[in-house]
Amino acid sequence: MSNICNYDFVAPYYDGLSQLVFSGQLVAAKNYFLPQLQNPENLLIFGGGTGKLIKPLLTLYPETSIHFVEASRKMIAKARASLPPGTDNVRFQLGTEAGLTSGSYDTVITPFVLDVFDQPRLNQVIAALFRSLKPEGRWIHTDFYLDEQSAFWQKSLIWIMYKFFRVTAGQMNQTLPDFTGLFAQLPMEPLGIKTFCNRMVRSTLFQKSSGSGSKPLEKTNQDQP
Repeated sequence: MSNICNYDFVAPYYDGLSQLVFSGQLVAAKNYFLPQLQNPENLLIFGGGTGKLIKPLLTLYPETSIHFVEASRKMIAKARASLPPGTDNVRFQLGTEAGLTSGSYDTVITPFVLDVFDQPRLNQVIAALFRSLKPEGRWIHTDFYLDEQSAFWQKSLIWIMYKFFRVTAGQMNQTLPDFTGLFAQLPMEPLGIKTFCNRMVRSTLFQKSSGSGSKPLEKTNQDQP
């Protein structure tokens, strides 16, 4: 999703690689909190990749207006091709956070996208996404996480993935951001946390609050079986 990265090359293979390495756990993580979105009116999928989130969202919320922002032309083409016939409430945009306007969405979803940004750019992206979310709006963030308890194989797998996307997509960021610390700085409350892949993947449902301080994330639930 940056101005440098280009995921067009990996777009045809992205879903297959994900299934091969993670056996559907990434899809399960992205979908876990979708039923708790309280019938959103305007929803943003930022960095939606091949569009795997669209079908379950339309099943749950057929009247929701979905804004799908993605920086890869080929990813958008795959997402568009996956739409059910007659779908007219999904708007695709090739681009980044630059075009987002304040208070436009009651739901924001960031599925495995924020880990591609280096720290200065990530700060800008998170700030833009936060501004675009209405008060009391909900944000589902799903991504990889490492901490001092992470196993060697988990750290090695993350290292390999970063090297792979640097070669194939020009991704310059090579370390996982401190998502816990970043989101703790925002006035949002974590309504739920679920971990997957032996705690290497985490999905968190936040709610934007008005006038309250940030609240750090302290504990995660056990992995989804």
